[in-house]
Amino acid sequence: MCIRQSLLERESEIPSEGFINSVKQSIEDEVTRGTSSVEKGNLFLKWVVTRLFDVSEDEITNQITDGKDDMGIDAWIKVEDENGEGGTIQLFQVKYGKSHQEQEILKFKEDVKQFLKMDLRDIPRRDMQDLQIMIKRENLEEDLYYVTDQKVDFKNTSKLTVFGFDEIISKLWEDITGLPKNKTEKLKLEQFMEYENSLIGVISLKELASFVDKSRSYIFESNIRKFLHHKTKVNRALKITLDQDPKSVFYYNNGVTIVSKNFKINGNEIELHEPQIVNGAQTSSTIADALRVNPYTKGSIQLTIITESSQATREDITRFRNSQNAVKGKDLISLKVFHTRIRGALKQFGYYYEQQAGGWLNMNKSEKLEYTGNEIYNNYLPKDFDNRIMAKDAIQAMVAGIFQEPAKPYSSIARYMPDGKNYDEVFTNKLKDDYRLLLYPYLVKCYGEKEFGYGDVNKEPEQRRYARLLFVTAYFNILMTYILKKDPDEIKKEPILLEPYFKDFETNKKLLKFTDDVLKYYFSRSRTYMEQNSIPTWHNFFSRHVWNESLKADFKSFVVDNKTELREIQKSFKI
Repeated sequence: MCIRQSLLERESEIPSEGFINSVKQSIEDEVTRGTSSVEKGNLFLKWVVTRLFDVSEDEITNQITDGKDDMGIDAWIKVEDENGEGGTIQLFQVKYGKSHQEQEILKFKEDVKQFLKMDLRDIPRRDMQDLQIMIKRENLEEDLYYVTDQKVDFKNTSKLTVFGFDEIISKLWEDITGLPKNKTEKLKLEQFMEYENSLIGVISLKELASFVDKSRSYIFESNIRKFLHHKTKVNRALKITLDQDPKSVFYYNNGVTIVSKNFKINGNEIELHEPQIVNGAQTSSTIADALRVNPYTKGSIQLTIITESSQATREDITRFRNSQNAVKGKDLISLKVFHTRIRGALKQFGYYYEQQAGGWLNMNKSEKLEYTGNEIYNNYLPKDFDNRIMAKDAIQAMVAGIFQEPAKPYSSIARYMPDGKNYDEVFTNKLKDDYRLLLYPYLVKCYGEKEFGYGDVNKEPEQRRYARLLFVTAYFNILMTYILKKDPDEIKKEPILLEPYFKDFETNKKLLKFTDDVLKYYFSRSRTYMEQNSIPTWHNFFSRHVWNESLKADFKSFVVDNKTELREIQKSFKI
């Protein structure tokens, strides 16, 4: 049997003091940017959803509802079902600097219940009306989250999860810990057969539930672990089968896959060294939950045990065993070689490319200080930028800029994550693993936010708050079409063509300003288009209509009318 050193040895499951302090500092750094209690609360809210729930700031900015008549709901996130049908709506109430007693926390649950029953005419705010309509129309299942930076003593109930400071620490630590170093577990199989360094067998539901309960703190592979909070149709169907006909679980379910460093066989007892469930995490977790309620449930399920080897690494097994189910991109991005190479390249420029949520938080202060950014590229970024580039934000910007698609990544970045609907259309074998394709669009997005207020809810016109990605699309459209005179495919083949323009920051500032001027005209035309086509909200417009042929023609017309100014900018570039 092949036994080898693991590729991903990590720390124990107990959070270190340094990690706890880094989380405290991260929260403090974020909220101290606010000057009022309201601003501090909103900044903490953004910190919560972007760190705990792996959502980008672009995704959440226009889904923050905190304020007067918010029905107790501070923000929402829609989690699509793996089949694109229905799904879950995560509703948040977030408190900074204070927490509530149990009765007040439960009031949040009651407020949501009443909100969903209200007549639309009795809901004062249009955005809250739209939220209720979406939940009902798409048959979304509500998951409620109450989050505070304080310590809180509350036992989670059905559909209501509470995160106090200790729970925040635990969640973030779980997201970054990897292999269960030196852990050994035993389980008994009803029947099994060996194949090379693997084993295929049948395990009772009771035995599997006991195994999961004993090892729950580490047994789920780190990239899969965060997904267990999501509810899916498969989970609901399995619960029904466990309740009504548990013996059919064996026939209806694909089973569970465990990867271990090695295993030993003693009769029907299997001893596993450093085991982790890499496929069937939801299945096994659901079974364990069900048998806690009814421990006499009879039934069995298929179990596969694979020994990690040089031919089949733990990462590869996780990746391919999950390729046909609902574990999506943000959970698998750290397994992608393409992004690992990008991380290595960006490190040379002083930027940390965060493939897996929590990677930055787990670094000590001296490690973070190694990332100082780049003298030229730092000009595009906020002064307080921490030199960390989150992979999902960079991908979102790249799709908008290089691929000229602002609508789809705005409506759902998940589709461009590994195993997402559109990931393979973008990350083909022909796409160069060149850092410029991700870094340069990201710099444009950040500069648009910093200088022109894209994404800022207080800026006018209203469209500007939704137009972060449109700004990236518009800039690259002008640069590629009118300055470089290249189409996107040519840029994908030779990303180095972009470099001289981004290194000449002073001239590029003029092109970025020109882009903003073009969009001012575009915004006036988009309002007319919206009214003529009866589009209900700006969110809907930017999700579906933002870069249509009619508006692109208006965009082009303005650029052509101002070609003299553009020509002067082009001459100024130091090429």
